[in-house]
Amino acid sequence: MKLSEQLMVLDGGLGTELISKGHDITNEPLWSSRLLQIAPQSVKSVHYSFLEAGSDIIATCTYQASIPGIMNSLGVTQGEAQGYIKLAVDLAKSAVDEYCQAYDKKDSCRPLVAGSVGPYGAHQHDMSEYHGNYIDSMSIDELVEWHRPVVTQLVESGVDLLCFETIPSLKEGQALSVLLRNFPGTVAWLSFSCKDGERTCHGEQFSSAVDIVNRNEGLIGLAINCTKPEDTDLLIKTTIAQLNNNKCFAVYPNWMNEDKKSLLSYVEKWHKDGVRWFG
Repeated sequence: MKLSEQLMVLDGGLGTELISKGHDITNEPLWSSRLLQIAPQSVKSVHYSFLEAGSDIIATCTYQASIPGIMNSLGVTQGEAQGYIKLAVDLAKSAVDEYCQAYDKKDSCRPLVAGSVGPYGAHQHDMSEYHGNYIDSMSIDELVEWHRPVVTQLVESGVDLLCFETIPSLKEGQALSVLLRNFPGTVAWLSFSCKDGERTCHGEQFSSAVDIVNRNEGLIGLAINCTKPEDTDLLIKTTIAQLNNNKCFAVYPNWMNEDKKSLLSYVEKWHKDGVRWFG
């Protein structure tokens, strides 16, 4: 069975879990990636807890990490910044190794490590990832070159796949699709954040995102994250039938205001609708 056809459980919010463990990263320009320098074992511990909770895929602690951002925030060289990206991958892979050994997991059941790539706006630390207006003054090529260093380091460090997540606009999604074509054999899912049941945070019709995924063999899935469950429900209804059969649909919306009963109700409904990856 192809990866895109399997029922998969994604991990939870890494930053949120780290905050609950007492790490104050709220105002950190690097968000959870700051802990790669000061508390790497805490990052690994949260990865491991997600695996014990049943995650089939865990994402690296790199959502808000860029090479220039790490250099500026930590006062390190480019090579050292690249080293922190590699460390993030190594921590996740080590957590998987230890989990598989502890629970006697065979290779066929081995959880995957996804290299997390957040939007350009997240790296600006100015809340612009919630509207994506920066893309109005940036070209596709500029966005491609901005994302290239981190994607390159994640791939070279040995992630199993990539997750482009919380992308607020179709234009940035297109740029990431273009960039992915530079890494033959690497697969990814492309996840958008949406402002309502029809539009991305930047205001385009989410249904148009299907074409981006369908046209790129390396993009194995379309996803929605950082979006209200009720809006996610509407977005699924209007798009999932348009997605090619060899692609998966993933959802990991904002669950903060949902009780367990409501959460399970949504998951059961979305599974019937054809969603296969949940977080």
